[in-house]
Amino acid sequence: MDQKNNFEKARSYALRLLKTRIRSERELVERMERKGYSKEVSEKIASDLKRVGLLDDRRFAKLFALDEIELKCKGPWYIKHKLKMFGLNDELISQTLDEVMEEVDLKKVFAHFVRSHHGKSRDKIAEGLIRRGFDSHTVHEMLLEILDDWRFDNESRTDAHTDIRSHSHTCSDNGPPDGQGKRT
Repeated sequence: MDQKNNFEKARSYALRLLKTRIRSERELVERMERKGYSKEVSEKIASDLKRVGLLDDRRFAKLFALDEIELKCKGPWYIKHKLKMFGLNDELISQTLDEVMEEVDLKKVFAHFVRSHHGKSRDKIAEGLIRRGFDSHTVHEMLLEILDDWRFDNESRTDAHTDIRSHSHTCSDNGPPDGQGKRT
């Protein structure tokens, strides 16, 4: 009876851990062992949870990678290192990163990073992105594209603003452009 009670407590603990956030199988087993549950009980519960779909390393890897890139602006090298620490194998990590990098709009992620580091030089921003796990080629390519887009947008707005001012007399009721006409 005591063994069954211990198993139920362990299962309840595992479910509480999964309720707070998705976890890798290795992370769950290690947390349970640190709590004092045996390796056998922890692995049995992890196996049961995998079978019913509550524990899924592939889903964990994808959601973790998406969050790290989109919310924290972390790159593939950083994510690969972190996923290894969670006990995932190289093949799963590689597949996940390939899939996620296809889905993510890096231009949008980088643009957000650039805006949040307003006032820093392009070189400092590039160094920051490289330190976060992005490769230097991608960083420099994306930064050039973003800065070109912003330059084009600014020129377009300036041109439109100038165009509107130079033709403002056609839309006003203030009379001729020289200001000498009567208002009606």
